[in-house]
Amino acid sequence: MSDGLPSSSPSGSRSSASGTYRPRPSIARYIESAISGVFTTPTQVTLKLDVLSDHQVYASADGLIRGVFVVTGTPARVGSPVNLDVLLPWGEVLQVQGVVEWVRTVARISLRHRPGMGVHFELLPEQQMLLERAMVLREPIQIPADATR
Repeated sequence: MSDGLPSSSPSGSRSSASGTYRPRPSIARYIESAISGVFTTPTQVTLKLDVLSDHQVYASADGLIRGVFVVTGTPARVGSPVNLDVLLPWGEVLQVQGVVEWVRTVARISLRHRPGMGVHFELLPEQQMLLERAMVLREPIQIPADATR
């Protein structure tokens, strides 16, 4: 006998007189992401990269560009996807997709060491040239020792 209320099954779906209810995949993914702290929906970040900005290109020890350090008080967790729109000093916009490689959550007592996240991305040759041109104006940083990886 049905009272019109959904009944639960062991599989997690609920059935009622009008059919079977299953959580939408997007909601289930969001809940799973919230629990794990790694979101599968990319975070959208727009930033200006110039000599006066807090954001900065970062490189490996051998000088290869790894990504951009994004200054933020609420960095995404390591492994989270990020879509970046980087406004370069001469007005061109570089659009890249990356992943949070490292996080610095606590700032030292210094304006040079701000909290944020290092977003790693693979570059096409023409994108590499654009960021190298920006690096002429400002030296890249290396992944700091106090970063969470």
